[in-house]
Amino acid sequence: MMENIKVCRKARHMNQQALADAMGVGRSTVAMWETGGSSPDREMILKLAAFFGVTTDYLLGYEKPSDAPSLPPTDDEIKFALFGGDGEITDAMYKEVQRFARMVKIREEYDRQLKAAQAKDPAEE
Repeated sequence: MMENIKVCRKARHMNQQALADAMGVGRSTVAMWETGGSSPDREMILKLAAFFGVTTDYLLGYEKPSDAPSLPPTDDEIKFALFGGDGEITDAMYKEVQRFARMVKIREEYDRQLKAAQAKDPAEE
């Protein structure tokens, strides 16, 4: 388990302190988890799995790494993929891309529903 917590943390480009802050524990607690000095309790395992977007089985070592679900991309990874790492990407620019993506998703859903309705009633064409 300890290795999987570290793998997940590093995949998110987080240091131990950032994970500790996110989990509401001290940095030394995260260090102990990662070195096997202690283990997170059941509630913390659930919290870690939800945070990293993996199963508890993966964190506990019951799934092989190849079986584990991939971690969701971080905002920084998404920004890099969208903008190619060119220059400084502001939060405003990123939020604008997120709004555009939501708008496209809404439009696609509307188009899908419209086509389904037209297929049921060809007289409306």
